This record gives sequence, C-alpha cells and structure tokens, in this order.
Amino acid sequence: MTIFPAMVNHPTLDDKDRAIADGMSDGAGKFTSDMAAGIGLTSRATLTILARLAGNGHVREVGGEPQVAKRRYLLSTCRQYLALSSSSIRL
Repeated sequence: MTIFPAMVNHPTLDDKDRAIADGMSDGAGKFTSDMAAGIGLTSRATLTILARLAGNGHVREVGGEPQVAKRRYLLSTCRQYLALSSSSIRL
C-alpha cells in the first residue's frame, strides 16, 4: 500500500466561506451572529459552515462551551486566511 502525503483533491470554497474568512481577517474573535449578519445568512447556516471549517482545522472555536452563542471563532493562522481567500485550499 502506498500512502501519499498530499491531498489529491483540494476542496473548493464558495463565496460564503470566503466572506466568513474575510470577516475574521482582523484577528478578533467573531460571534456566529455577527458573521451571519455580515454575510446575509441565518446564524444556524453560518454555524454549519463554521463547524465544517473548524473540522478542517481552518477556524478555531474559542470559549463558550457548551453555550454556542458565547463561542468566538478565529482563523487558525494568517496562512489559513490566505488559503481561504483564494479559490481553493492549498496548505
């Protein structure tokens, strides 16, 4: 069996993903409701996107356990922001 060190298919990000990344580019933690209002989605839809990005390691959840409303989200690194701002993730 051969294990390849790189991903074969890079997931592409849509405009909503990039809008969320742009909203977090200042380095300050953002609440789900603040990001949702900025991109025109419901808090639940925004939370679903954030959960996916957090699961991929691109976004960090800070505080608020177990209250979702008190969690803030941050980009993992500046490099992550540059990757999220482009058309696909290349880390």
